[in-house]
Amino acid sequence: MAVKKIFKKENKKEKVLSVIFKICKNKNDFVFDNDLVKAVSKRIGFQNHFDATKLDTKEKLPIVLQKENFALIH
Repeated sequence: MAVKKIFKKENKKEKVLSVIFKICKNKNDFVFDNDLVKAVSKRIGFQNHFDATKLDTKEKLPIVLQKENFALIH
């Protein structure tokens, strides 16, 4: 029996978080501010940058953060 992989397409909020994570990882500094969130949100087309880092459950984290065992802390 073949195993079927399911790839979920990232929504805009997840894309914003993934980009921020990649920026932070490249700098090896995981502290970011509202200016970065606003700039990335604008580039992605996510309208409400204030909501970009608000998640209800860990399942709503982008796959890249889940795979690397990262979470957001306010």
